[in-house]
Amino acid sequence: MQFLCRPGNPVALRSSCSSQVRIPRIPPGTNNTHVLVVRPRKFGYFNFTAAEVSYRPSDDLEQVHVGFSSDPGQGLIISLRDYDKQFSAHMVSNATSEVVASYPIARPTMPK
Repeated sequence: MQFLCRPGNPVALRSSCSSQVRIPRIPPGTNNTHVLVVRPRKFGYFNFTAAEVSYRPSDDLEQVHVGFSSDPGQGLIISLRDYDKQFSAHMVSNATSEVVASYPIARPTMPK
């Protein structure tokens, strides 16, 4: 896998790991995962493309097969400020609901 960092690229590489991965051999019945962390330079809808994987199905064969991982398609990336506005503002209303809901639950156990 190779991540290309071009000037017009909407994301920047954030992780310290390599964007090019070479795995010499994966034993049968096992899996391998590689994570690449990127940070968006701008926000909006993006088309996430699949990774291209080239492999030999057997150590004996010289023929290289090429495959593609599944891709999620188009996705929305929003800024952290907009995310906080949309999802974090519920903390006060959630705390108020918990206080209001705790009274009927605790009332039968309170002394008279």
